[in-house]
Amino acid sequence: MAANIKETGNNQDVVYGAIYLISHRKLGVLTDYEHVKPVTVTVESQGTQILAQIYIFPKKGATGRPPDAYLNTMLEGLRQHGYKEDVIEKVRHIAQNP
Repeated sequence: MAANIKETGNNQDVVYGAIYLISHRKLGVLTDYEHVKPVTVTVESQGTQILAQIYIFPKKGATGRPPDAYLNTMLEGLRQHGYKEDVIEKVRHIAQNP
């Protein structure tokens, strides 16, 4: 198990992360690696709405919190992208209390 996003129906909910611009070829490589087709969503970044490709993984078995190593990688990525500690703690809390 890793981490996933889900539709909540609440427009106030937020997904914290980063948006990367990659080639169609690289998207194909990533899709082959992930073993799931990407889904197109509209995301807002700095007040601008853009179309993005995301991976939503089908639920298999029990749901729960991501492994500590995966969570630590996610949190370190947020730090590297300049997220403040309050956001990082919010993500940690959500991940540890599914």
